[in-house]
Amino acid sequence: MTPRDIRCAANIGAKGRRLRLVFGISFLAVGLLAFAGLVVFKTIPLWRLTLLVPFWMGFTGVFQSVGFT
Repeated sequence: MTPRDIRCAANIGAKGRRLRLVFGISFLAVGLLAFAGLVVFKTIPLWRLTLLVPFWMGFTGVFQSVGFT
């Protein structure tokens, strides 16, 4: 199956999907690095709740790039 055969109902093109994928992976990497930093420096576990924002943004970007509609 070639990319031409795949029909997507999303309103973004290939460039937009690629941009969202890069955005999503970047924020997931930021979240992982921040999590590692919080664990290494033994901060209060409550601070890990702040990582919800980068992880949410990352998963949203990856989810949108895949085009589940």
